Formats: sequence, structure tokens, C-alpha cells
Amino acid sequence: MAVAHDNNGGGSVQLPIVNPYPNAADNLVNLDFSEYPEGTYYIYIYDIYGILKYYGETSNTIKTISTINLPNGLYFLNYYNCMEIIQMQLLIQH
Repeated sequence: MAVAHDNNGGGSVQLPIVNPYPNAADNLVNLDFSEYPEGTYYIYIYDIYGILKYYGETSNTIKTISTINLPNGLYFLNYYNCMEIIQMQLLIQH
């Protein structure tokens, strides 16, 4: 893990990016938060129109999300890791 320094000279550990797998997803997508410290992490999935399709919370574990009710298409997966919001694309193909 890399260390990032803030403006006050202090250091903080940069958290790894959590990539969804598989991507493209059929019925399930996994997010591995196991390298994260204990805490609550918030997950949002939006469609291409910005409509929220999924909201969930997880701890520092592997989170499995059912995508069976999401139509085929491109989505935006956002998660908040207590420092920043990370956004990535998620493809659903049934």
C-alpha cells in the first residue's frame, strides 16, 4: 500500500481500488473490501440516466450483489470508502 501525505505533513494509507468482478456481470457481482480497515462502506449503482438502481452497505468483507433484476446495459458503480467516492463502470450482460 502506498502512503499519501496530506498538506499538514501527516501521512495516511491509501486504500486499494475495489474492482467489481466479474465485469461484465450476469447474475452476481462481487466487491472485495477485505483489505480495508473495519468500518462501513456504502455502495451505489446508477443506470446511465443517473437513476439509483441499488444501494447497500458492507463491512471489510467480500460483498456479493445480485444483478438479476438489472437489465442488460452499462451502469456506474460508486462506493464511498470513508475518504472519497470511487466511481467505475459496470456492464450487465445476461
